[in-house]
Amino acid sequence: NIIAAILLKDSGMDIAGLALAFSIASIVQLALLWLALRHKLKTLHESVIIKSIYKISIAGIAMGVTIQSLKTIISSFVDMTRFWGIATQASFAFVGGLCVYLGVCYALNLHEMNVFAGSFKKRFLKMKAVEGEINEADEF
Repeated sequence: NIIAAILLKDSGMDIAGLALAFSIASIVQLALLWLALRHKLKTLHESVIIKSIYKISIAGIAMGVTIQSLKTIISSFVDMTRFWGIATQASFAFVGGLCVYLGVCYALNLHEMNVFAGSFKKRFLKMKAVEGEINEADEF
């Protein structure tokens, strides 16, 4: 990182050179850590990881398009010179983007999404059971 930063700083890129140096160093570090982990574990099931990355990328692109579209649409209905207008725009765009992301992940049958949904259901149902027990105890 330091060597790349010194080389890119003097190339006329200034601060952008430092950012690029950090990015290059991070990519090299990722590659080295990936190789070390793969050597230790013998396999990382890259085909499964690549399928997940592909599905997550599709969901991320759909989310980004949704957020940008909602920002444009909502800005025509709220006063964008006021804090509450900007907060409203951001809130609606966030919720819409999140819903699209989760929906696309669910539609693509993303394994991580299924694990998350199962965990959420388990926790939610557990909370409902505890609330039911509390209500039953209150009746006595």
